[in-house]
Amino acid sequence: MAAGNWVDWNTGDLVTAAAFQDIQDSISFIYSSESAANAALTNKVEGTQFYDTTADVLKIWDGSAWVAVGGGSIALLASGTASNSADLTFDNFADKDTYTGYKIYFDFLKPASDNVELRGTFRNGTPADITGTVVGSSAYAFMSTVGSALTTNQSTTNYIGMMPGVGNQVSETLSFKADLFLPDGTNGIATISLPYIIKEHTGNINAYYHFTRALDTQTEVKGLKFYFSSGNITSGSIYIFGVKKA
Repeated sequence: MAAGNWVDWNTGDLVTAAAFQDIQDSISFIYSSESAANAALTNKVEGTQFYDTTADVLKIWDGSAWVAVGGGSIALLASGTASNSADLTFDNFADKDTYTGYKIYFDFLKPASDNVELRGTFRNGTPADITGTVVGSSAYAFMSTVGSALTTNQSTTNYIGMMPGVGNQVSETLSFKADLFLPDGTNGIATISLPYIIKEHTGNINAYYHFTRALDTQTEVKGLKFYFSSGNITSGSIYIFGVKKA
C-alpha cells in the first residue's frame, strides 16, 4: 500500500489499519545494509526509506532498488584520541565494497619522547599486524634552509616508517593528511601517501612534498595502527574517512 495523503488528526480519532500502514510506509527506518533492510521490510512500497548506518546515507526504495539520497561522498569511519597511549589502533574500518580509498587526518599528534619516528602497521581482519617489507620513497625540500632531495629504497621490516625526527614540544605536534589505498585480498597493494610540513626536534621547518610507503601483500587490509618508535602518544587525534564509490 502506498502512503496516503496528509491527515489532520483530532482528539479521539481512531487509527485504522490503513492509516497505520500509511504512517509506517512514511517512516525512515534504520538498518546496517540494504540486505538487512530487505529482510525486515518485506512489504516495502515505492517511497519507503531507511538510513544505512554502514554507508552513512539515507536510501529510498524506487520500486525496484534502493537509491541513495542526501549524504556526502566522504564518511567518517573511525577516530581516536590519545591520552598517553601506546598506540592508536583502528581495526576493521575498511570496506572494499563501499569505499574506493581513504583519507586520514592527524590532528596535533604529540609524542612523549623527543626525536622519534611516527610509525604504522597495516592490519588484517583477525585483527593482527600484517608483516613484510614496506618499501618507500620521498621527495622533499627544506623551507628554512636551501636544498632538496629525492630519497629512494626507504624499506622497513614489519612497519611503515612514516615520519622521522618528531619532537615533543608544543610547536612540534603533527597535523597533516594522508591518502590510503588498500588491497581487497586479490587486487592492489597497501599504499599510504602524504604531503606534510613538520617542525623537527632540531627546530628546522621542512616541507616534504611526496612521501609514499607500500606493502605488497595478498592479504585484505582492514585496519591500521599508529605509534611512535619510542614512548607513548601524549595527545592528539586521528580521523579516518572513507571515499565512497559512485
